[in-house]
Amino acid sequence: MDNRTFWEKEPSILIHKRDYREHSLLLDFFCLNLGRISAVYHVPQKNRSRAQADLQPYLPLSLNLKSGRSELMVLCGVEWVEKSRAASLAVPNLFCAQYLNELLYYLIRQGSTEPALFVCYMQTLSQIEKGQQIALSLRHFEAVLLESLGYALPYPQLCSSQDFDPKLAYRFSLEQGFYPSRGLSDPEALSGEVLQAISLKDYQYPGALAALKMLHTYILNQLLAGRELESRKLYRAYLALN
Repeated sequence: MDNRTFWEKEPSILIHKRDYREHSLLLDFFCLNLGRISAVYHVPQKNRSRAQADLQPYLPLSLNLKSGRSELMVLCGVEWVEKSRAASLAVPNLFCAQYLNELLYYLIRQGSTEPALFVCYMQTLSQIEKGQQIALSLRHFEAVLLESLGYALPYPQLCSSQDFDPKLAYRFSLEQGFYPSRGLSDPEALSGEVLQAISLKDYQYPGALAALKMLHTYILNQLLAGRELESRKLYRAYLALN
């Protein structure tokens, strides 16, 4: 009798894949209900090219899974959610989608279920594919990711504090949060007015989106512990050539 648990038609996205032993693939998915999971997919050699074609990143997938003997699940079947849809990502937008996957792969723990983050991922991917408001979409995804990791930035608390002065400059650290800076001559300082605009989600305010990127990059770099993302390197190389 097989006492293992089965899941059918689990919405997911592939974030990483690699060869595993002779006739298998080791796959990492981010799923709506199961969160971040790893699964082994046993593929006969004659079906390997078909499996590789079906298992593409940036496409919504529907998985049939069963539990394995460890945290590693077994993938029993996979389908595209939209069979007629092909990946429409071209450089440089492709690097933005890769950036999302790398953040999930390196920062989300196995078994961590984050349905809101999954929905946000799909929305962000759609914006990247359309080439619409990509910078704002990436900042929104980063914010949802940081909140899920317990590192949401405390803009409302700062701006509602009696000590807050929008005319002052502020710095941020993970240990201290926001604290007054010596002034805007400090390259890492942000104006209180910009922080107030971010708190109100007024991203049209001059410098708000750039400040948000700087803050998110600082926190993400701390969480990545010095790891450089391949997507960032590729994007810098692309900009250097264009």
